[in-house]
Amino acid sequence: KTYYNVLILQYLFPAEHRMQAQSQLQAVANTILADKPVSQDDYEIELYLHDQLTARCTYDTTAAEQDTIVSPNAYSAYGALVEGKAVCEGYAKAMQLLLQKSDIPTTLVTGKAIENSESHMWNLVTINGENYHLDPTWNDNNDNQQHTFFNLTTEMIGLSSTIENPDKYPPCTATADNYFVRNDTIIDTYERRVIAQKIAIRLLAGDTIIQLRFTTGKFENGVLFLKNQKLMTSMVSEHLTDHNTSMWNYELWADDGQRVLTLIKKG
Repeated sequence: KTYYNVLILQYLFPAEHRMQAQSQLQAVANTILADKPVSQDDYEIELYLHDQLTARCTYDTTAAEQDTIVSPNAYSAYGALVEGKAVCEGYAKAMQLLLQKSDIPTTLVTGKAIENSESHMWNLVTINGENYHLDPTWNDNNDNQQHTFFNLTTEMIGLSSTIENPDKYPPCTATADNYFVRNDTIIDTYERRVIAQKIAIRLLAGDTIIQLRFTTGKFENGVLFLKNQKLMTSMVSEHLTDHNTSMWNYELWADDGQRVLTLIKKG
């Protein structure tokens, strides 16, 4: 059997730099945690921390194309929270740090993106006693804060990613704290007036990014409806007649794998 009797550790930073970076990281984390919701609902705390992270961080495409040694910070919580740039590993570690400081159990999950077989990392979290998959990296889509991958079941995350050594992780089957369940934006109908009503409700709640998740077989109908912006705007407006607001112009994004349609306000 192969064995080793020499271990060489290559330090990326001198000790003084490391201590300074650790202090900066803790300061940013403490600033975020100081304003977290005072709630017994883990979901509310998780949502706040997730949105703070994705608002502060941008995906570092340059680092993703380089070796870890070239851009080490991008693979750390420091890169995500202090420098505001990271790859998936940095996002996941930052999320882990914030959740653990909030006494919410979490661990890191490794796997590959189904679309291109690239290595990927995200979080497995325990929210209100149930396990879910949370992927802050893919929720930070071109700096448009989304929640497509917020508290998914094992089956749902499997539509987009394969889990490396899946037996290492507990199965995730709960849906109560899935983002779309909590916001009542799961669409299980062909009725366009129902879809329009759900959009109107989110618009009145102040959302500038509205996401709808469709059940199997309903997605294509949703795509056709939301692509017809004139028709959709007219039908949403029927639910806004008693309110001093109107449907805004939007850009439509579609995630076929997760069956999610996203409306992003223009301007």
